[in-house]
Amino acid sequence: MTKAIPLNKCRGLMTAALAWLPFATWATWTPQAGDEWIPFEAPPVIAPGTALDFSSFRPTGRLAGEQGRVVVRGDHFELEGRPGVPVRFYGVNTTGSMNTPEPGTEAAFAANAARLGYNALRIHHHDDELTRDSPDGTTLYAPAMAKFDALAAACITNGLYLTTDLHVSRRHIPWRLLGEDRAGLAGGEMKLLVRFHEGAYSNYLAFARNFLTHVNPHTGRSYAEEPALSWISLINEAALGEFSAADWNSFPCYREAWRRFLQERGLSLSDEIPEDLTKLDAPEVRAFRRFMLEAEERFVGRVKGFLRDELKCRALVTGTNGVQYPQELQVAMETVCDYVDDHFYGCGQWFPSGDYKPPAHLNNPLPFNPPAWNAGYGAHSVIFHRVFGKPFTVSEFNYGTPNLYRNVGGLLAGTFAGLQDWNGVWRFCWAEWKGPLAHPEESGFACFHTSGDPVMLATERAMVCLFLRGDMKPHRKTYAFVLPERTMRDPTAPTADAVPNLQWLAWYAKTGTKLDETPPDATWSRTAPEAFLQTDAEMRAQVLPGTAADEWPPAGNGDVMVDMNGQRFAVATPGTCGCFAEAGTVAAGSLEATFDGHAALWVSALDGTDIGTSRRMLLTHLPDVLQTDITFEQPNRQIMLSWGRLPFLMHRARATVSIAVGEGAFEVWALRYDGTRVQKVPAQRNRDGRLEFAPDTALVPGTATWLYEIADVTAVGVSPPIAVDFTERGKLRPVGSAQVVCAPDWSVCGGRNDAVAE
Repeated sequence: MTKAIPLNKCRGLMTAALAWLPFATWATWTPQAGDEWIPFEAPPVIAPGTALDFSSFRPTGRLAGEQGRVVVRGDHFELEGRPGVPVRFYGVNTTGSMNTPEPGTEAAFAANAARLGYNALRIHHHDDELTRDSPDGTTLYAPAMAKFDALAAACITNGLYLTTDLHVSRRHIPWRLLGEDRAGLAGGEMKLLVRFHEGAYSNYLAFARNFLTHVNPHTGRSYAEEPALSWISLINEAALGEFSAADWNSFPCYREAWRRFLQERGLSLSDEIPEDLTKLDAPEVRAFRRFMLEAEERFVGRVKGFLRDELKCRALVTGTNGVQYPQELQVAMETVCDYVDDHFYGCGQWFPSGDYKPPAHLNNPLPFNPPAWNAGYGAHSVIFHRVFGKPFTVSEFNYGTPNLYRNVGGLLAGTFAGLQDWNGVWRFCWAEWKGPLAHPEESGFACFHTSGDPVMLATERAMVCLFLRGDMKPHRKTYAFVLPERTMRDPTAPTADAVPNLQWLAWYAKTGTKLDETPPDATWSRTAPEAFLQTDAEMRAQVLPGTAADEWPPAGNGDVMVDMNGQRFAVATPGTCGCFAEAGTVAAGSLEATFDGHAALWVSALDGTDIGTSRRMLLTHLPDVLQTDITFEQPNRQIMLSWGRLPFLMHRARATVSIAVGEGAFEVWALRYDGTRVQKVPAQRNRDGRLEFAPDTALVPGTATWLYEIADVTAVGVSPPIAVDFTERGKLRPVGSAQVVCAPDWSVCGGRNDAVAE
């Protein structure tokens, strides 16, 4: 007998079906090359000596490790050979097969990375690649290691300090070798298993030993000895709060450890794994969160002892990183970790089929106003994971392609990281396979590939100036969340987690936690768990007294404007001034810009002086960029059906800018993607002496323009650099009185910063 479906349920089923129907049947939208969308090419290469060559901005020198190891001094990093001088690090992730590049491409990549301004690299998703065909998942695969060694050596030679994780994605691990009577291979289960299962833990140590004691023939040192290998995270994205009750119930060892915890403390609670760790009033949840704290603390301390005592590895150690992060784990971060690391993303993207393959849902979250706080723009949940008195790093962040607002990502993240005085940041990622190294001209869109997105590449320079170079100075005010250690460890005590509605706080004060005592320089402090139970109004009364709920005074130290009620952002520092708007005029210190549409725009001094006295500057005018034949279900771009193909398409955008410059005869040049000059741009001083010109993405016929060099022609060292033609490889091209031979790959005349032949 067929049972009738209730009308309300039928409506629900129809709504669900129609939500997916556009993937197949509705009309689609694709940007069309022409006056509105300008086709252009932009391989991720930088010519030496151009305005895009940021290698001199790096505070750590030309050779990684030449001044000793990276060490911790209070809440910052230093180099052993430069005591008393805090240093920061900025870089990118290399992922998957990119860690085993084809011979000859690694040197070109590392030299280009230095010109981007990077002084650090995160080796990521490397462990499965390096143990390919291993019978136990720990034996290193010699051909892969040979390529990896060459990459590591090239990075060290080009001043890139290294960080990595001891477990990311190894998959070739037979269950039976772990002591489990089951067929097949262990994979993602290892992230939780290594904390509680001795067989998994032994396998984990075996890989760590093989990897870190391997001697790189190019350096003559093992990775344990390598001073450039500065940081080690024990497991990638495996904070114990990330795991579900199903994960915890998948192996008897977890339940046994939980039961033992209850028995040792005389707690008469159910030994069932709690289903929802956010039910903070439940006694089982409170106890289980303390159980996780002790498990993390024990694991980190145990592995750290192995690294220090057996392998003699002096790299700095942190536990794990991730988003679902019970506040109790802050205790372990402070007691056993050398530094604290976390990740954040502002993508607003969901790929139902997995592996970043369309169709994709894109909500294009607005950068500044709620609910974007939870999407990773600016103040993210990571602000509650910093520990005062220890360095803090973010080894993964990104805003995701083709997010409409990714063009403001560098200004936002650079400003935010500078205000919070973070110590290291890495973008995820350059690429997830080796192809873009051998054929950069073929680099195109992928969800997080910096090498294939001209927008991401451009915003990296804002990150380098604002964060790495230190243009954005840290907050002078601090808000400390004090964690009473006894309470945080007590399985019967109340608990609370930081809540999203307090995240705006990070625009007005450095934020973090500290066990038991208020840091001496704290402006405000509150003790947990009450600290995390404050309402928005209570926090405002402390930090922004007398302001209305929709009123946002200047942020930072008065040099940042965050319009959380609209779509504007501005930052004004002596070395970099920038802004973002959908339209209209925005003032940002020495810079004033009028937009005719959606764009980010910023100017940075390039000669170590302030904008007002600089003789050479770079201005970036960055609207939206898509690809040819990228396809969306509708013009609102909420459902992407196809990534499209090269060439890129830049949206037509115009602006007018005025900059408060010093004395001099300034010229403005439109630049090519590699930094070489293309065309002089009309510019003049207004009656106030400010330099004015009009950026236009259609300025140069046949391509898009978004980069401008501003130079005083009377100054020494700012003459036009030699142009390198990457489109005619291997051919000799005369430029003025000089000649250069273009390399047969993307090595930019040999892949060295100084390799310009005359």
